[in-house]
Amino acid sequence: MCFQRCRCHLYSQLGDELERMHPRIYNGVARQICRNPGGEFHTPDAVSLLLGAVGRELFRVEITWSKVISLFAIAGGLSVDCVRQGHPEYLPKLMESVSEVIEDELVPWINENGGWSGINTHVLPTTNSLNPLEWTTLVIGVVFGLILLFMFFRFIVNTLIPKIYQRFTS
Repeated sequence: MCFQRCRCHLYSQLGDELERMHPRIYNGVARQICRNPGGEFHTPDAVSLLLGAVGRELFRVEITWSKVISLFAIAGGLSVDCVRQGHPEYLPKLMESVSEVIEDELVPWINENGGWSGINTHVLPTTNSLNPLEWTTLVIGVVFGLILLFMFFRFIVNTLIPKIYQRFTS
């Protein structure tokens, strides 16, 4: 459950970053891809067909995680436009078309690239090096361990060895 929540949070952050970097691309998506005046949709099938066409074009040459996230951002922009146009009933068809694009265009690629969790290694690549906090913790732990070891040997030398020496000499 936590993994699912973390993944959704990561996707949300990626979408926010895309919108921050390119604010005009994801606003008024309907006007950008629809030929009708003002980007007005007249049927749910029109929304579905347009998103399918955009998805096929988006993944025609090369599939990347950035493009996958972009598909979701475009679908989100289209859903906002549908609601603004007074057509919230188009949203189920829009979600269905996103699923179709994923099934038709992306499933093999996503499986080859680590499944949906593969995006984590793309966005947050694993490294074998330690960050500064980890180095600091490691150094403090080693120093603390050496101090404890020194105190233990000092106790043995100053307390136990003289008592053992006295037993043998008396």
